[in-house]
Amino acid sequence: MISDDLKNHGFSINSLKKLVDIHQGKLPPTSLDYFVILWIINDTTLILEKEALSVEKNDLVYIGPGKRVELVNVEKSDMYVVTFSASFYEKSAKDTFILNSELFFGYEDEIYVTKAIGSAEDFKSLIVERLAMYKIKANDLYLAVAHNCIESLLLDGLLDLQTKNGIGRRDYSSLKIVNQFKVLLQKNYKIDRRVSFYADLLHITPRRLSEMSEEILGMSAKQVIIDKVLKEGLLMLKHTPLTITEVMYELGFKDEGNFSAFFKTHTGSNPKELRLMEPELN
Repeated sequence: MISDDLKNHGFSINSLKKLVDIHQGKLPPTSLDYFVILWIINDTTLILEKEALSVEKNDLVYIGPGKRVELVNVEKSDMYVVTFSASFYEKSAKDTFILNSELFFGYEDEIYVTKAIGSAEDFKSLIVERLAMYKIKANDLYLAVAHNCIESLLLDGLLDLQTKNGIGRRDYSSLKIVNQFKVLLQKNYKIDRRVSFYADLLHITPRRLSEMSEEILGMSAKQVIIDKVLKEGLLMLKHTPLTITEVMYELGFKDEGNFSAFFKTHTGSNPKELRLMEPELN
């Protein structure tokens, strides 16, 4: 089930047929937490914010967080749906840069579509069947293989972006600054959680950084920092054997009171309570 994979790992790869009953024709999920890549198996129509978009066989469709997409004639459509969270994919500064590229954030009212390299049969054998094999035979490598499979799809999209001339695209100066901000955050979120720290490194004012962050990500720079710390903390609390004190130090907190207060303020629960909760699908 998609909900099991998303709750346990932060990613899911399924055919559309497995998802229709769960999500009633809507492509899951539509929250701000998840990225979606579609590999189209037959020609179909997507509805993005009430606008129709025709997509063809072997198209790759990149849907950024918060963009609501529905299907026309669900029973006649088929595709593979790759869903993953930033916290699952971001393992390095390179990963952060890819996630915040034009693939997902380059268009205000559109989604990026390109032709896949290969066929649906290739996708099934190279990604779906490979993942199934690792899950059964080498579970300890399963997450690493999933990360690599997602990365291959993202790199295919970036390759297409780099070969296009970009006519008609908007100015991406804000996007570049926000990319740099998230790369710096990936490196330094355990060290410093102040907006001014990152603004100084980027040679802009904290206010300007927040304005750019709102424009590109839909949240303030402060909230981006908080969100990063919360996601990393929840991941460690729920899916690692680290003690709560070890998680506290790993996140850069030096005082248990401040650590507990941070999570209580932003989630409504303290770290001990969060560790005992069942993971929820957003």
